[in-house]
Amino acid sequence: MTEEQLAKTLAAVVTPQRLYAELNARRKELGWPWWRVAVALDVSPSALNRLRHGAHIQGIRERAPEWLERMDKSAFPDPGKRSDQASSRIREEAASSTPRQARE
Repeated sequence: MTEEQLAKTLAAVVTPQRLYAELNARRKELGWPWWRVAVALDVSPSALNRLRHGAHIQGIRERAPEWLERMDKSAFPDPGKRSDQASSRIREEAASSTPRQARE
């Protein structure tokens, strides 16, 4: 069985509610609202709601497995944490006598 055939077989076995639960779990890990998941999957938010209630939405069933594999939490750093570069710039500005805005 090829990888494509396996993916189609697995997609056929997964219920809409199970797929919704997987999407919801990943959404919570990423801290995303549903509208952002809808944009990432190129579907409407209402399509995700219909999936929740058991509707078979072909577009979601085609895109969701790939999206779930791609979306690794490490690829999306916590927006509350500053990058090392930003942190070092802030430390430099705090140490200098002239704020950055005044230098520019």
